[in-house]
Amino acid sequence: MSIMDYFPSHITPRLEQTELLLAVEDAWKHTDVFSIVAPTATGKTAVAITIAKWAYAKHRQSSNILMPTNILVEQAAAGYSDVVPFFKEDRYESKKVYREAREATRKSHIRLMNYHLYLAHRMYAPV
Repeated sequence: MSIMDYFPSHITPRLEQTELLLAVEDAWKHTDVFSIVAPTATGKTAVAITIAKWAYAKHRQSSNILMPTNILVEQAAAGYSDVVPFFKEDRYESKKVYREAREATRKSHIRLMNYHLYLAHRMYAPV
């Protein structure tokens, strides 16, 4: 299956997104790091989710999608139901719910969080 088979079904990929994703797929075997720099509203979240879904399906590698702010994490979580968002403790109704969310995030193969939580909880992943 092509990486494009994992593009979110509720969105039509733009030409730039398709070209970028096919380049990632082609270079995956001989490239350790990809850096995607694109302006606001380019569709980077859809690209990141596509790569994460493909990496898990094809290579069994879990992924973290990191964002600088909780507002961006909220927006992405609202638009993509197949990712597990993780927020700081005060966003949950109790410590128990927070711990459950943290464990669900650790077990998920696609995680969505801000930079601070990624580092603070050491939720490292290959992708």
